[in-house]
Amino acid sequence: MIVCWLDGKLASIVVLRGVAEVTVSREAAAEVLRRFEESKMKQSLRSLIYGVIEEFDISDVKVRTSVFGLVVETVKRMNTVNFILQRVVGGKEKFRSLDPFVRNLLRVATLEVKINQSPVDVERKVYGLLLRKVGRDEAAEARRILRRVKTFSLEEALKRRSKLEKYSILYSHPSFFVKRVMDLLSEEEALDLMRTNLSSKVVWFRVNRVKMSVDDALAAFEKDGVHVEKDKDFPALFRLVDAEIPLPLTPYFDDRRIIIQDKASVATVYALDPRPGERVLDACAAPGMKTALISELMEGEGDLVAVDVSAERARRMERILDLSGVSNVKILVADSRTLKGEYDKVLVDAPCTSSGTFASSPEAKWKVNEKQIRSYTLIQKALLENALRLVREGGVVVYSVCSVFPEEGEEIVDSVLGKAELIEPNIPGEKGYDGFECSSRIKRFFPHRHQTNGFFIAKLTPA
Repeated sequence: MIVCWLDGKLASIVVLRGVAEVTVSREAAAEVLRRFEESKMKQSLRSLIYGVIEEFDISDVKVRTSVFGLVVETVKRMNTVNFILQRVVGGKEKFRSLDPFVRNLLRVATLEVKINQSPVDVERKVYGLLLRKVGRDEAAEARRILRRVKTFSLEEALKRRSKLEKYSILYSHPSFFVKRVMDLLSEEEALDLMRTNLSSKVVWFRVNRVKMSVDDALAAFEKDGVHVEKDKDFPALFRLVDAEIPLPLTPYFDDRRIIIQDKASVATVYALDPRPGERVLDACAAPGMKTALISELMEGEGDLVAVDVSAERARRMERILDLSGVSNVKILVADSRTLKGEYDKVLVDAPCTSSGTFASSPEAKWKVNEKQIRSYTLIQKALLENALRLVREGGVVVYSVCSVFPEEGEEIVDSVLGKAELIEPNIPGEKGYDGFECSSRIKRFFPHRHQTNGFFIAKLTPA
C-alpha cells in the first residue's frame, strides 16, 4: 500500500499492476520525473504531478493514484535506481546521455522490475511505449537495458564499497544524511530510521470537534468500513488501520469533519495548550492544520492571529480554515521575524529542512545539505527570538521543527536560554540529543520509534 496526496487529499492506494492503465501511469510518471530532473529537483513534485495529470487528461482515480505512487516511490529510491542503471549502461555519463524521457522511464521501470519485483512484463510494456514515442532503436535499447537490470546483483556490486556508500545506496538516502544520523543515533537505529522513511507513512487524522463529535465519527467510520485505532495520548486523534473507501473520498473529509494531521503536529499544539479567551499567535501558520486545532481548543473564544510570509499560502490557508469551521482567526501576511504586538502564547512552527518528513516528501531528502541547514537556522533563530519579544511576561512560546537535525532544534533553543527559560511540555515523546543544555526538557518524535514525522518541540517562557 502507498499513502499519497491526490488533488489535495490523502489516499491509501495500491500501485496498479498488470492492467492496461499502467501504461498511461508509467508514461505520465516518467514525464513528471523528467520535469523534476529538469528543474534540478527545485520544483514541487506534487505540483508537477498535478500538472501532468491535467495535461494527459487523466480522470480515472485509479490511474491518477497510480501515477502518484510510481513517482513518489521512484523518488524515494532514487539513489538505488540510479546506481543500478548507471552500472548497467556503463557509467554516469552514458546514463546522462540518454534521452531525458527514456532515462526517467527506465527509472520507473527499474523500480518495478528490481525493487517491486512486478509480475508484469515491464520490458514489453516499455518497449511498446517507446516504440510509439521515440522510435524502434531507442525502444530496443531500453528493452536490453531492462533485461540487464533484472539480472543485476546489487549485493555483488556493493561488496567493495565503503559502509557509508553502501548504506546510502541500499537505503536510498544521501551519504550526508546517512553519516549524520549514524553519528546522532546508533548504527542499527539509523538504519531503522531510513527503512521507515522508505515505507508507507502512517496516516493520522483527528476529528474536527467544531463540526462533528467523536461518537458520531466512530459511527460513521463503522458504517463506511473505515477501521481506526484511537490514540492513547490525544483526544479525537486516530490512526488509520484500513478503509473500504479511502478517507479523502468520504463526505466527512470533504467538509473537514475530519482533518488529516500527523500526531507530532497535534502534539505541538497540545504543548502550546491554548485556552478560551487568550490572545494567541501562530507565527508560521500555513497550511493551517495547527491553526484550526488551536482555534478548536480555544472553543472559538479569544483572538487567534495566523501569520504567513507568503500571500499565496495565506490565501490557501484561508480556504482551509473556512472549510474547517474556524471562526476566531485573523489571517495576516507578514514576516514574523519583525512582527510587533503582545500575545499570551506564540507558536513558532518554523520553516526547516523537513528532514523528518522523508517518508511523505521524499524529494526533500535529495536537497538537504550543510548549506541548507545553515540557511534555515538563521531564519529559525530570528523567529524564536522575536517570538520571545512578542509574548507577555509569564506567557508561553512553543518552538517546533519537523527536522531530525540538532542544529535546527537543540542548538536553536540553547542559543536563547539566556533570554528564556524552558518549561517541559506535557506531551509524549523523548528527550533530545545528548550534549545540549535543553535536552532533558524538550521532546523529540522519530518516524521509526513513534510512527510519526520526525519532530522537535520546545516550550519556553521569557526569562
